[in-house]
Formats: sequence, C-alpha cells, structure tokens
Amino acid sequence: MSLLVPAAVLVISVVIMSSTASTPPSAIRHNSGASRNCQNSANLNDYQMNMCLIAQVDSTRSLLNTALGHEAAVLQSGSIRNGQQVVHAAESAYEHYVRAECLAEANPYSGGTIYPIIFGNCEVSLLQERLSLVNQQLKASLAN
Repeated sequence: MSLLVPAAVLVISVVIMSSTASTPPSAIRHNSGASRNCQNSANLNDYQMNMCLIAQVDSTRSLLNTALGHEAAVLQSGSIRNGQQVVHAAESAYEHYVRAECLAEANPYSGGTIYPIIFGNCEVSLLQERLSLVNQQLKASLAN
C-alpha cells in the first residue's frame, strides 16, 4: 500500500513550516511571571534559556535605543538637521541585517529546539556589537 499525499497538502505544510522557521524567537513573547536566574545557564532548560535570551535582547535593544536617541540629538545639534531621520534609516537597515544574519545562522537548526537559542545568541551578539559602536561614536562626538 502506498501513501499518496496530495500536492496541496505538501505545499501548505511547507509554507507553514517555513513561516514558523523564519519567525525570530524574540518575536514570540511569553510572560513566565517568575523571575528567571539567567546567570547560570547550565541549569536552565531550553524554554528558560529562550526566555533569558528574549529578556537579554529586549534589554540590549532598550540600551541601544537610548544610545541612538542621544546620537540623533548630537547629530541634530551639529550640522545635520535631520539627525533623527538619519539615525532611524541607519538603524532600520541594521535591523534588517540582524534579522537576515541570524536567520541564516540559525537556519541549519530549523525545526529543532536549539533554533531559537542559536537565533537569540546571534541577535544578542550583534545588538551588543552595535551598542558598543554607537557608544564609541557618541564618545567621539562629545569629545569634539
């Protein structure tokens, strides 16, 4: 007996699987209601690690947004009148880069429980690098 699967079912299955695989973990929010001890990741299960990574992404993104607001103000106080638009355009492009880079890095693990952990670690790393760069630019701008 052969098992025949209609082509429409296969197409729908592929579309559903590919759309969930491309959803970054930070876009999926859960409220655990309990404080998480994220310092000792060796004792965390996958779900707890994911929640810690989401919290770390949110925290880093918040710090980055604050730094970018300062950068826009510094630009506007100088010779660039549209500093807010310049910073927003640059950050929008960077967010697209982060998403594409982390999807590419996590893609080999698509469908596995480690996928969101790989994606989250990538996102945290790139956001921290960006925060460091923006802070360096701010220090240089304020020193002049």
